[in-house]
Amino acid sequence: MKMKNKNLFSTFLSKMTLFAFFLVFVGCSSSDDGSDLDEDPQQEITEEETPEEETEEPDNSENTEPNALEFILSEDNFSVLAAAIEALDDDVKDLLQEDDITVLAPSNEAFDELFQLLEDYSTISDFDEDEELALLQDILQFHIVQSNTITVDEFTEGQEIVTSVAENLEVLIDGGTFFQADNDLLAQLIEIEGKVSNGVVHQIDEVLLPDTVFEVFFPKPTLSEIIVENEDLQMFEDALTKGDLFNKLEGDAMTVFAPNNEAVGLLFDLLGEDYDDFDDFQNFLELQVLNDILLGHLVEEEITSDSFEPQAIETLLPNDSIELVLEDEEIVIKDASEIRAKFVLKDVEASNGVIHIIDKILIPQKALQFVE
Repeated sequence: MKMKNKNLFSTFLSKMTLFAFFLVFVGCSSSDDGSDLDEDPQQEITEEETPEEETEEPDNSENTEPNALEFILSEDNFSVLAAAIEALDDDVKDLLQEDDITVLAPSNEAFDELFQLLEDYSTISDFDEDEELALLQDILQFHIVQSNTITVDEFTEGQEIVTSVAENLEVLIDGGTFFQADNDLLAQLIEIEGKVSNGVVHQIDEVLLPDTVFEVFFPKPTLSEIIVENEDLQMFEDALTKGDLFNKLEGDAMTVFAPNNEAVGLLFDLLGEDYDDFDDFQNFLELQVLNDILLGHLVEEEITSDSFEPQAIETLLPNDSIELVLEDEEIVIKDASEIRAKFVLKDVEASNGVIHIIDKILIPQKALQFVE
């Protein structure tokens, strides 16, 4: 009897042990299964909201404006300017993508007007040599102001704007807003195309040229060319031809005090009936006097009117000088005679110097006795 009870107890114990193992196995299986019915509802809401938060892009929505380069390339009225930008290396493109810039953008009509003035250029594609592309790059950079966003209400009379080629533009306010280069080219602001993400672009009605480009496209005439082309210097030209002295005008940085026709006519009045024109200067003495008089009008130094002050000036005639003197609060020229020469026109610029037109022939001491 005791043995039987012992066997029943052992059997009961074994079944209980197996049942415990079964409960442990079921518990482990439930914890590993992703389909747990007892998930936290707050966790479920959080997981659904997470994808929506990841798709938000507040930084991109804050700035939808194009930069200056993108703006110009997309505008029909700047298509010629865009073609010029595309024809160049990335230097100009990089400038137009810098922060805080101002662009004075010439319209298509502005480029058309420029092409009408240039003999060898009718489209941007005509800038095909390296030297020409360098000129084109200087032109475009002359219209870009770096590190300075200037809106239309910030332009003021006399304001100096430094462009990216280090040449200034002056602002003029006169019934509109104008930009003037040192070579007197003038462009008017005709429309604000709008702010861009990195500054502002203003439309203008002319293409502005820096001096380096202007001198290539529109070279100044030489001293000789100015004298030949000016009708009021016709008799001075005749004198230089007679004296064979045009070669003296080929130097660099010279000054010519050029007597006008009326001044030369007064000389013939002083010389009397025997002298009507320069063909009457025939013998050696007469030609030498004419040569001395003409050399006394030439100076081997460029002297513009802004440096006029009382001073002696050496001429090309050896041992001869003229004087700038102040009379009646006016600068005039003193020579060996008693009559002062006054200025009719100052600062006629040439590629190799400057011409001042005067109302009297200058008489050096060497020629004074002959004239008297």
